[in-house]
Amino acid sequence: MKKRRNRWISCLLLFLLLAGCGVISGRTGTQTETLELEISIAWWGNENRNEYMQELLGIYEQQNPGISFRPVPLGAEEYEEYLAVTAAAGESPDIMLMNGKLLTVYERNHTLADWQAAAGEGIQKVLSIDTALMDTGKRGGIQAGVPVSISIPVMVYRPRILREAGVELPEKLDWKSFSQLCGAISRETDRPGLVYDHSSCDLLLTWMEQRGEPLFREGKPVFTAEGKAYLSDYFLFCKEMFANGAMESPEIGEEKEGSGAFSFGGQEVFSLEAEGEEAVVMPLPVHEEKNVPVMAEPALYYSLSAQTEGKKRKAAAQFLVWLLENDTAVRRTGLEKGIPASRDARRLLAEDAYTEQTEKQLLQLYEQMEGSGAAYTVGPENQEEIDEIYETIICRLYRGECSYQGAAVEFEQEIRELFHASEETDG
Repeated sequence: MKKRRNRWISCLLLFLLLAGCGVISGRTGTQTETLELEISIAWWGNENRNEYMQELLGIYEQQNPGISFRPVPLGAEEYEEYLAVTAAAGESPDIMLMNGKLLTVYERNHTLADWQAAAGEGIQKVLSIDTALMDTGKRGGIQAGVPVSISIPVMVYRPRILREAGVELPEKLDWKSFSQLCGAISRETDRPGLVYDHSSCDLLLTWMEQRGEPLFREGKPVFTAEGKAYLSDYFLFCKEMFANGAMESPEIGEEKEGSGAFSFGGQEVFSLEAEGEEAVVMPLPVHEEKNVPVMAEPALYYSLSAQTEGKKRKAAAQFLVWLLENDTAVRRTGLEKGIPASRDARRLLAEDAYTEQTEKQLLQLYEQMEGSGAAYTVGPENQEEIDEIYETIICRLYRGECSYQGAAVEFEQEIRELFHASEETDG
């Protein structure tokens, strides 16, 4: 594995050397004459993202003679390696797709330009991104990234399975009633009521936010006395759901993805519709006493390289505004990257005849959340480690290796130890 990784890095460095010497340029990777401005842009994603991004780059080139693009589409793991190698070599692409973690890392090593300085006031005015959302892209005193999309916790249900179970969905559900409903569905259909990938702790985060006791504030863990009680309640909820088959086993993983009546997650829940299964977005179950609006989290950003200067930096900023705000670009992108950060883009898609009904429901749900006072949050840098801790503990709870009280105590202890170790490393 290590040898293969080293070979990949060597090939990448060779590619960068050739690109820097002008041997490689243009969209097809063939030798061409260098145009006035060639903008390199890197992203990660699947074939769908690669296809529409290449298409949009071609449209922009046709509309803007004198500008060409050098796209670098990669897989997620390759992408992080690519950013590390190019940053170390001083050859970062002009435009980079980022998540919150990458944004923090590459601002700290001075790879990213200040968007406000690069774009100028005239370009910035074209963006219809709320100030509070825009501020989530600030790191180290600069606007390190421009928000591209937003992620919110989503629950969908399958009418077919509810009909099969002979149950109806109430207009408003609290978590206790939801648990009972999932249990009834399991008894009648031999299916789990709720399908949820426990490889992330998103359901726990939502549970705590609804009760006004978020687990993290400004990227740091917070465990108040009331919050600890709610944390214990969450693991009790999971234990009872597992016991009566109301929630899919955390150890089954993806084998039965989409087999239950309800699915909780993010953008991935819409794969059901692509498989021909009718799925309807629904409001989240609420807390019996409190129901604080859950937070929306920026999913992706675009950043400009600090090494890109002058006309090229200005041209790159103008392209990003076009990519986020232009009607053609917005329609072609849709919700593939998440809910658009652009207010005008959301409005366009909500009214567009070609937007899928489930996507319109998601846009409507977000507007309702925004209207109820939901705020934006930026998750901790070490979210992956937090998710691993959660998954380990929830599996131990499922197997009966710990009580729900013990699961809550163990989770708190391990999270505290994780952040303590991170602070020592940073120090």
